[in-house]
Amino acid sequence: MENSIEKNITAILNTVVKVITNPVGFFQGMLKTGGFVEPLIFMLSIGVVAGIVRATLAIVGLGFAVSFSQAIASIIVVPIFAGIFGFVGAGILFIIWKIMGSQQSFETAYRCSR
Repeated sequence: MENSIEKNITAILNTVVKVITNPVGFFQGMLKTGGFVEPLIFMLSIGVVAGIVRATLAIVGLGFAVSFSQAIASIIVVPIFAGIFGFVGAGILFIIWKIMGSQQSFETAYRCSR
């Protein structure tokens, strides 16, 4: 099981590096199908990291002025919102694509919006 977790973490880090260093190449090579699970796990993972960064900044006084418990709660809340708004953002992108005449599926819009 640990090997699987390490592989997933490595895959997520590799994806982050690809998106930052070569976004055009990443999106050109991205699969249009393959389900919602992989992009959702990626979004939730990035949300956890963002929540940890936000909590750390709030605790040391560099973020919004919140209590310690609110700062720690952001580690849970940020990934949840990332997951929810990932679907909302994909829906908006899908609608825009349809207006422009695209034949791509919602799944493709979701995978692109991650």
